[in-house]
Amino acid sequence: MVYDILSSHEVSRPLRDGQERVLILSDTGCRPGWIPDFRVLADKLRRSPKVDFENIAAVIFNGDTVFTGSERNYRRARRVIEQEFPGVHRLFNIGNHELGIPWPGRMRETVDRRVQRYQKFFHSPLNWRKVIGGVQYIGLDSSHKRLAPGTLEYLDESLSMHPSNVVLIHIPPMLRPQWRGRTLFSSDTLGFLQILDRHPGRVIACTYGHIHCNDRLVRNGVVHQLAGTGGAMSMVRSHSHYGEASGSYAAILIDPGMRGAQRVSLITSHAQRPRAKAKAKEAANVRIAVSMGV
Repeated sequence: MVYDILSSHEVSRPLRDGQERVLILSDTGCRPGWIPDFRVLADKLRRSPKVDFENIAAVIFNGDTVFTGSERNYRRARRVIEQEFPGVHRLFNIGNHELGIPWPGRMRETVDRRVQRYQKFFHSPLNWRKVIGGVQYIGLDSSHKRLAPGTLEYLDESLSMHPSNVVLIHIPPMLRPQWRGRTLFSSDTLGFLQILDRHPGRVIACTYGHIHCNDRLVRNGVVHQLAGTGGAMSMVRSHSHYGEASGSYAAILIDPGMRGAQRVSLITSHAQRPRAKAKAKEAANVRIAVSMGV
């Protein structure tokens, strides 16, 4: 069985043989104007022979699926996702934008109110685990740049329950100096890595978002894949560190049928259409002209 978080009920339709691949997208709706590019990326994912969308078991959104965390944002994001990925299981992990962080206009609301809105639209616990196609996916709440009390214990318990796991956290641990300032606090990073080391051979990959670039490293046999470009364009500071050209969008493909690190791959797309780029450039020129009084 797969639990469909979006419709908040257990899906009785079993997966077909071969349906074990999972797509993971992060930072899908974390900026204004994300929908046209997301539609192009989604179209590429559906058409890609490498993805083989007919055999995709689920699409997981790893945080920042909305921009400001308003009800309007949630309604629009859910509608677009349903249109682009119909008939596929959809699951959600929480990010900082779901709670309206760092948008001051939403700070008047209590955290409980923001969490209620997130769960109203996505029906997702803050920490969760689901077995899909023989792999257990574990979503952890990092929305406040730290792991809440009990989260590491939850991860430890979850890894003990299943031999093959993928861990999803929106805000990554501090694994590279170039990520500094945009990661979990150092104490959470240390605790997280200690839990992983306690379960050798049980973790296929850990996937992250939040930082709008694509990066990858392998530590103690575990692939750590950063892909904060499921709707936010890649903003690369150094190609030697991040390894992906700027302006790209990406999704992570988990394929348990492959071996080793090949089970985790990145599907990239220069999603913005030329016409959209021309319009954006024209709008920027108009803003410059207005600011100069032309």
